[in-house]
This record gives sequence, C-alpha cells and structure tokens, in this order.
Amino acid sequence: MLTGPVVRALATDGSLTPSMAAHIMVAVLQGLQLHGQHEANQGSLITLGAQVYECLRPKFPNIIEVMQQIPGVNPADLQRFDEKMSVVSTKGNKVEKGKKDLFKKITNQVYDCNIQKMFIYPD
Repeated sequence: MLTGPVVRALATDGSLTPSMAAHIMVAVLQGLQLHGQHEANQGSLITLGAQVYECLRPKFPNIIEVMQQIPGVNPADLQRFDEKMSVVSTKGNKVEKGKKDLFKKITNQVYDCNIQKMFIYPD
C-alpha cells in the first residue's frame, strides 16, 4: 500500500536513476511471480504495477525495456499499454480498469516463469 506513494515521491523529487527505476519495476514483477497466484495479492500487485509504470515511464523510458523482457509478451499489447498510460485519465475508474486489465494481460506470463533469470539490470 505504501509503495505507490513512495515511488511517486521519489520520482517527483528526482531521487531515482534509470537503474533504480528499472529495479523498482522488476521488484513489482517479482512480487507478481511470487504472490500472484493469490487473487487478493494479484489485484494489489497489478494495481501497483500499473501505477508504478504510469509514474516512472515519462521520466524513465527504460521501463518499457523491462516490460519487453517478459517472456511471451505481445509487442502490440505492450505498445497499446504504453500509449494508454501516456493519455491523461478523463473517465475516472473506467480508464484505470482498462490500464490494469492491459497490465494484467501483459504480465500474465510472469506467474509461470523464473523472473530472476528474465531481467538484466541496466547500469
């Protein structure tokens, strides 16, 4: 619950580097891999992942590279997600649900593979 606001504060005050931003995104994906089989955890982690991506993507374009490393990720889905995240929400929860649904679709493969072998941290 606290991770989203903390990441937003760090991104706002300029404390993050591209490497740190990538590591945060990987940590969220690792959480999905470890705890995503439980519906309550999955919902919270999907929401967190979408929030983190939305917060970090404008300042850290390398975040999309982390997402591209998910095995079996559909590039068209990832591009749609990236475009949807760049649009300012005007319809309230409906757009947010769409963003979360796309994030869930993109990260669905995370539950079935060893995430530690998936990602290479940029320096």
